[in-house]
Amino acid sequence: MSTPHVQAYIDGAWTDGSAGVSEYTAAYDGSVLGTFTICDAPDVQRAIAAAKKAQADWAAVPLLDKVDLLYRAYDLCAGPRRTCCGSVVWKPSEFCPGSTARYAQVLHDAGFPPGVFNFVPGFGDAGAAIVETTTVASWTSLRRGQAR
Repeated sequence: MSTPHVQAYIDGAWTDGSAGVSEYTAAYDGSVLGTFTICDAPDVQRAIAAAKKAQADWAAVPLLDKVDLLYRAYDLCAGPRRTCCGSVVWKPSEFCPGSTARYAQVLHDAGFPPGVFNFVPGFGDAGAAIVETTTVASWTSLRRGQAR
């Protein structure tokens, strides 16, 4: 049985990161669950640029149309949140890129415009690129409980 490969989702397209590939494993027995692309600072900057580019058009979308998209996403799974008001660049934990990539797929399938939601799997370099940039209005780290 082949293992799944998780790609990044940037500007409405699935793509590989520029820093290679890594495996992710099951916590209970260490078995390989799949591989994921590794995004680094240039990939994060592309995602941030896509989010900034999409923001103006997304802000102009009527609220009820955004709600319809969220309901469509909810119908496809558990209903991701946080994308109603602004565009998003999400760097998940390197320990669970497979399950978190499903949110990106759901938002894509629901019809969210390119750039409104961006998914950049990777290691600390990708997270650092997000928190160190001056063009991101806010960020939250679930691992560290930090926010800006």
